Amino acid sequence: MNTQEILKNYFQKNIIELLGLDSEAYLCEYDKYQVKIIIPKEFPKLIPEFFIENYSNIDEYYTHISSNGKICYIAEDNLVWDIRNSEGLLKDCCEKVLDVIDSWTTPQMRKELREEFLSYWMELCTRKESSYLRAKGYIEEFTKFGKLNLAIFKNSLYIFNEGTELRDKVIPSFDEGIETYLLPIRKNNQIIPPNPKKELNSLTFKKMITGNLSSGVRKAFKKWSRKKRKKFILIIALPVHEGNTIFIGAKFEYSKECFPLIGKNKDICKVTPLLIEREDISYQIDRTSQDFSLINKKVAVIGLGSVGSFVASNLSKLGVSKLFMIDPDYLSIDNISRHYLGMDSLKQRIQKVVAMEDRLLLENPMLDIESEGIKFQLLISENSTVFDEYDVIVSCVGDTMTNFEINHFFRKKAKPVIYSWLDPYGIGSHILVVQPQFEGCYMCLNYEQGRLVSNRLSFAEPNQKFEKRLASCNSSFIPYNVVGPSQLASKTIEHFLLFLNEKYQDGNVFSSNFGLSMQFDKQGFRYSNRYHFCKANPQNLESTLQKNHFCPECNGEYNVC
Repeated sequence: MNTQEILKNYFQKNIIELLGLDSEAYLCEYDKYQVKIIIPKEFPKLIPEFFIENYSNIDEYYTHISSNGKICYIAEDNLVWDIRNSEGLLKDCCEKVLDVIDSWTTPQMRKELREEFLSYWMELCTRKESSYLRAKGYIEEFTKFGKLNLAIFKNSLYIFNEGTELRDKVIPSFDEGIETYLLPIRKNNQIIPPNPKKELNSLTFKKMITGNLSSGVRKAFKKWSRKKRKKFILIIALPVHEGNTIFIGAKFEYSKECFPLIGKNKDICKVTPLLIEREDISYQIDRTSQDFSLINKKVAVIGLGSVGSFVASNLSKLGVSKLFMIDPDYLSIDNISRHYLGMDSLKQRIQKVVAMEDRLLLENPMLDIESEGIKFQLLISENSTVFDEYDVIVSCVGDTMTNFEINHFFRKKAKPVIYSWLDPYGIGSHILVVQPQFEGCYMCLNYEQGRLVSNRLSFAEPNQKFEKRLASCNSSFIPYNVVGPSQLASKTIEHFLLFLNEKYQDGNVFSSNFGLSMQFDKQGFRYSNRYHFCKANPQNLESTLQKNHFCPECNGEYNVC
């Protein structure tokens, strides 16, 4: 079948071929619409485009159609089709387009209009015939009617809840903007987006508000509207479907002082739509992990080296409410090849925690962060309650003796600790999750038959010298590249999330992973018995930690240094 014969199966008979275009094009009729079909030269590698002809002249507006009339009938991202079957492909495209058009006369369209509310609002804001405002929104609390804070910085608008400390974190200096208010709409509303083809006016907002306010909000808003105003911004918090609240708004400017949003005043009121780019943490999480359980979690990371720096960065993006970082060391050129921070952090001699705090706050100004540039042992001797508010501790120090101290301190505090460390040359990595209600601890891994031994999870045979020196003893280090730390950090976050979701209810657990071994092999180092055993039996890489009856900590015999 040729193209016109295929189209006649779906559209009315008078198919008109449009000549003089770069691509093959046809004008068809379906229901009350004229449909333009453009088949690109690259078809079937590229799929056809369908347009409603003269869509801008039609008063109504519909779902899945852009302002130029192009019908969005399929999501092309990651779409795969058989380029050998061009006839079948064209038929499939026609069927999907007609499904979209047919949906415009069903109740389904109203539901989809609500789900795509922001798309229509954006189209309304950016229409050629009118101007609009754009603002970054950091609105965390949106359940009550009240005043917001509009700040102006370098000609850009920022909106915050009143009294929040976040404003000073996001913008160092600012000018006050005009009065701005937040009006939350009740959840069980049926508001659909205003027609993006028509100019916005105060009556449009009045219709959205009427009958859609809870009792308490309605009383507060009614009291507010009894005072005459000449200029203000109103932000509406609109739940469009379960768990999704959007923000829309506008600036209202009256030619004289009037009672706001009274329908009869719409002709003397200039309404400028406001497009709000949400930057609040709830929106960030909703658009990424959707794991809101982290919002109230406070986490401490001890050790900001190669592994800890990536762990801290990942936590800062997950939405934890507070992050505490501890590390006494200074950043040096030796760290950069495997650290989260880069060369730009080496402009001056600076502690790792300071450089990390600066970087993380630059990336996420909303983050509540604290840091201490001293050793863990000194920190707890100065303030034994410093960790009391934190829910989870992550140890990435990589130093066994310090981990002994961490193990002892937090067992007494009854706080969970996640230990994370690398083997020499990155041949492997290990994670241990220790929960206070279960037997077994970090020190259990360092005792065997009553003797202190190297960590029993290690993939490297004990009693080998792995350190390298560039100059003096102070310059000794164990080589490995950025692959191991970044991968281990991701694994650590996985275990952190599993722990928070109560997946480790049967006991403390350990998990090991193989890394790259080329450099280890080149240097002629030897692998441990556990390495060979796990290679042959990979199921033993993860297991529940058993209490070591020779462990001084578990026996109450460990003496604090």
